[in-house]
Amino acid sequence: MLHLPEVAESAEVIPFVIDATKMENVEELLVLSDASSPTQIVRVRLKKGAAPYVATSFRVRHTDRLVTFDAIARLRDGRLLRARREIRVTLGSYEH
Repeated sequence: MLHLPEVAESAEVIPFVIDATKMENVEELLVLSDASSPTQIVRVRLKKGAAPYVATSFRVRHTDRLVTFDAIARLRDGRLLRARREIRVTLGSYEH
């Protein structure tokens, strides 16, 4: 469900894809990360019949460490499905 590179060579642009198209009745998609403040990166509410697929990129504040990402699919019946991935960010950092 959550597709990220194993190693991100830049903290400025980390691409990711949430693909829940094999799931039925997805109502909402969320991506959370410990490298972002607030922890929520993406929240997409889907109309009935919409494809549960998101492709985008983001930047993180930390480098040269493991960063954890969680993708959560909320189904119309209330169930939550989660996928977790860790990646290493090696170069560059974004500071507020």
